[in-house]
Amino acid sequence: MTCDGSINTCTSCLFDLLLYDGKCVDHCPDFFEPNNATINQCIRVGLICPDGFYVNSAGIGCVPNTFECKPGYMINDKNTACIPIPGTPVPFPFLLLAISMIIVVSGSFLKEKV
Repeated sequence: MTCDGSINTCTSCLFDLLLYDGKCVDHCPDFFEPNNATINQCIRVGLICPDGFYVNSAGIGCVPNTFECKPGYMINDKNTACIPIPGTPVPFPFLLLAISMIIVVSGSFLKEKV
């Protein structure tokens, strides 16, 4: 069994035990089944991950094997999403659009006043 500091945060189990929600159990709970193709983990019944994905640690979804983040972004600590790199300006196209609309509306308002 491989656990991170606590018996409730395991990442793998020995012998015939199954990994479920960070714990080693002897059988999967209702609505879960053993996934012996990976690390003897309990997964949601019927869950099949396509090529390029793996079962998440909770056994209820699929996560991409690798992420390709746009420039200025990096993968988060849990490998689940791309997030802005600290210190990198984040583009806000909607802000530019809002400023443009303010200028257009103000211009038409001032044109009617003259």
